[in-house]
Amino acid sequence: MCEITADYYEEFFKEPINIYRPHPYTDAPDVEWDNYDEKIPLASLDEVLDIVRSRRKKKSCDSHGLSNYMFNSLPPSYWSILVQIINHSFSDAIVPKKWKDTRILLLAKKEPICHPVSTRPISLLDVF
Repeated sequence: MCEITADYYEEFFKEPINIYRPHPYTDAPDVEWDNYDEKIPLASLDEVLDIVRSRRKKKSCDSHGLSNYMFNSLPPSYWSILVQIINHSFSDAIVPKKWKDTRILLLAKKEPICHPVSTRPISLLDVF
């Protein structure tokens, strides 16, 4: 079923043949922002903790098995490491590859064993 589904979605999301150029969204010129050269300020430990505490404490897991609920149990020494990772990501414009991973689950609409057309895909994005 995985192979059939992979083939189905690869065909479904294949680039269409009849694309009109220039496309108004993808071929638009780059936008010049007023604050392009402005550095992103470093995040503090308090800011990160405030954001994490404000998130809903859902127990549903992301693609790596992490949930917002789990962050309540992290020891304080781990938060300083996470702040360093976040600040490094902002300052160097680097996002760890693991944060870009997603897992796609196919939920059957009616029958448990069905063709991919009869499924509803959902993406489990990274908690970060």
